[in-house]
This record gives sequence, C-alpha cells and structure tokens, in this order.
Amino acid sequence: MNNIAKFLLRKSENSRYAECKKEKIRKNDWVILEIDGVQEAAQFQKIINQKEIDSKFIRIANLKDLSTIESLEKEEKNYASFFKNKVKEYHLEMELADTALSFDTKRITFFYTAKGRVDFRDLLKDLIKSIRKLIRLQQIGMRDSTQMLKGCFGICGQELCCQRFLKNVGKINVKTAGFQNLDTVSTNKITGLCGKLMCCLSFEEETYKELLKKYPEVGKKVKTKKGIGVIESINPILGKVVVKLDNGDKIVVEKKYS
Repeated sequence: MNNIAKFLLRKSENSRYAECKKEKIRKNDWVILEIDGVQEAAQFQKIINQKEIDSKFIRIANLKDLSTIESLEKEEKNYASFFKNKVKEYHLEMELADTALSFDTKRITFFYTAKGRVDFRDLLKDLIKSIRKLIRLQQIGMRDSTQMLKGCFGICGQELCCQRFLKNVGKINVKTAGFQNLDTVSTNKITGLCGKLMCCLSFEEETYKELLKKYPEVGKKVKTKKGIGVIESINPILGKVVVKLDNGDKIVVEKKYS
C-alpha cells in the first residue's frame, strides 16, 4: 500500500510530497524524486496523510545514486565560482548564498541575497548561453542564507538551531524576546549570525509562556515582606521576580513553582 510521504530536498530545505511504500523506507533515507520534469535527490522524513502530492517518487537511492549525490558538491563549487565572476562582470549587488544542482544535472539553482530587487535579465541570458542548463535564480532572506551555511556555531557553543533541527522558524520580534525578559537587553546579545533575532527565541517561547502562567503579570501590584510594590520583571527559569516598592527600592523575590 502506498502512502503520502514528506521529503526534504537536498539543498533548498523545501518539503515535497509523493507516494511511496512505507515498509521499504526509513527516516533520512535518500530517494530520487521527479519534480516538474527534473530529478532531485531528497531525504525521507515521515508519512503524512491528506497532503496534496507535488512530486513523483522514482526510487530509493542505490549505491550509484549516493555516489552521484556526493559528486554534485564538487560540480556546484565550480558553478558557484563561475556565477560570482559573472555577477562582478555585470556589476550587480547580489551575494551568492548557495548553489544547487539537480540530481540529473539538468537544472542549477543559484540562491542569492540582495538588499532589494535586482535586474538580472542580462546575467540570466549569459548564464543560460554559457552553462546550457535550466537556470533558476532565487532570492532568499538572511535567515535562509545562514541556514544554508555549514559548520556554524552560536554563542551557546552549539551548532546553529536553524541548521540542526529548526526548519520553520516562524515570526520572531521584540514581543517574542519580551516573554523571556530580553526586550531590554542589548540587541547585540540576542542577534544571530544572520543579523536577525536569534531563532532559539522562537522555540523557547512556548516554554516561557507556560511557565509565566504561574506568575502574576508584569505591572501588577503585589504585597511582599518589605511592602507593597509593582512587578517589573519575571525570570521564570530562575524563579525570581523583580518588584519595585512604593518607596522606590527594588527587591528580588524568589517564587519557584514545581
């Protein structure tokens, strides 16, 4: 019986969906998919029901396929150098983030970052004429660009969350930092390599929200052993609440919940 499965493309981190036999495939197995007439290498993630199919499952990658996948990296480096030289030649303000060659080498995608829209029509014509493949230029944001880098570590000493497991970051703003009592902290301390607020703020947000349910809200008046005051900040991880008393003094009240 065939099932609808979710696959992660080799380079773009985009998900694709195709029918496959569940009993013959395991998580992260390499497979070959056909997408819009081009074959792509992807990794099996999980079975998903009631999802629209957008790809055709060809086969689970064999030893020859795995060797081909490895060889794509070397070819991509050559195309990346060629692309960078062409960008300089046309004096375009765009930075190459990554290069992805399809499994069958029919199509090559250049992922780039830019401050605004770039008129790359002449560049594209030149690339098509020189490379003689299907060419796709795709502009991406700084978060996506950093996610494509390999071997990068955050200030925590761990590999970047967006590279290890956090594929869908979601919205991250000052309000997100506020739940963790970081909205008053220097932005340099909570900014990632991409120049945006750290994506770890995103997946930690729900934990903080759940813990904060056990505490009074910031701004609420409370009674302490040293008098009446207003809650200024809460650190639910340490179980500490900063209270500003009516006389202007600030005290730290420990209020831990199990």
